[in-house]
Amino acid sequence: MLPLAPAARRWRLRSRRGVAALEFALVVPVLVLLMLATVDYGRAIAQSMRLSNAVRAGAQYALSFPDDVAGINARVTGALGGWTDVSVATECQCAGGTTSATACAEVCSGIRVTTVRATRPFSAYHFTSITSVTSNVTLRVQ
Repeated sequence: MLPLAPAARRWRLRSRRGVAALEFALVVPVLVLLMLATVDYGRAIAQSMRLSNAVRAGAQYALSFPDDVAGINARVTGALGGWTDVSVATECQCAGGTTSATACAEVCSGIRVTTVRATRPFSAYHFTSITSVTSNVTLRVQ
């Protein structure tokens, strides 16, 4: 290979200037987008886990007091500690019956199915694909 002339060598060095800045400018928006999505989905997962724990607390209460719907709902909201925008619903069904909140007061001769559900609206910082977070637990007691 022939050695390059000084002018050609300078041109070759000049042509590589700014390559790192260009790569940086192309990669940073993608990394920022991934970071923002991670923050939003992480917050949604954290809220879902907190709702799941609260619903489990209500389900544990329902095992002892299956006909106390107000107590079950209070146990769920009490476990959430300060969240006031949570919607809690408890529904019961006796074997072969209809599902409703009033069925929790009935005495079942067979299997009682109790569902405790909590929903909270979710406001994402950047992405609006998640609008609410829901958790539920279903108990089958004989």
